[in-house]
Amino acid sequence: ITVGGQTFTVSQAAAACSYALSAATSGTLTAGATGGSADLTAGGWCGWTATTTDTWIHTTSSGAGDGTVTYTVDANTAAARSGTITVGEQTFTVSQAAAACNYALSAGTSGTLTAGATGGNVDVTTGSWCGWTATADQNWIHTTSSGTGDGTVAYTVDANTAAARSGMITVGGQTFAVSQAAAACNYSVSAATSGTLSAAATGGSVEVTTGSWCGWTATTTDTWIHTTSSGTGDGTVLYTVDANT
Repeated sequence: ITVGGQTFTVSQAAAACSYALSAATSGTLTAGATGGSADLTAGGWCGWTATTTDTWIHTTSSGAGDGTVTYTVDANTAAARSGTITVGEQTFTVSQAAAACNYALSAGTSGTLTAGATGGNVDVTTGSWCGWTATADQNWIHTTSSGTGDGTVAYTVDANTAAARSGMITVGGQTFAVSQAAAACNYSVSAATSGTLSAAATGGSVEVTTGSWCGWTATTTDTWIHTTSSGTGDGTVLYTVDANT
């Protein structure tokens, strides 16, 4: 203000600084080492510096007036996470997806299961954030196991009444083979030709009845009886005899 050639200075403080943040990149960041940005709106006289207390988020952005906060994030090796960036008491949330889930299966019980109704278990190793459900590809294998993180798949199998068999349990795209021994083999024999053979060199046959998975070989300790018959499942034993003197 000037009066009679003299001046008097009038000073006035700046308006209060207000800040607003909005995502320049939206959505959740991928699990890899990546980055993003946030738009900052502020008065042209207002200085600012972006900060974060989350060690996996990095920013060195600062300026005055409108600007952009750029940031990077470390690769995520665990569960989904979120943190914040602060500018002028305003916060912006940074979200990052979980690391990919990898699964490994190992036998909790080893070897081939017996033919009876029995069961076993399989150990699951995976990230603590990773859910899983076990499924079987055969109707004689049963499991209802599921969980998150490391765990155990418990399963049962029906009694086997036939040949040895195998199936698969699947968890997270990984498979574990379940093997079960064959049922016990039972044999019965009946004469295909009856009566007493004549004294001449001749022969006959015997019918064998057994499971289709059961192998057999015919033998004799009598030197005058001869056979080389063998097979699997039902079959016929052919034999010859020397002439009886």
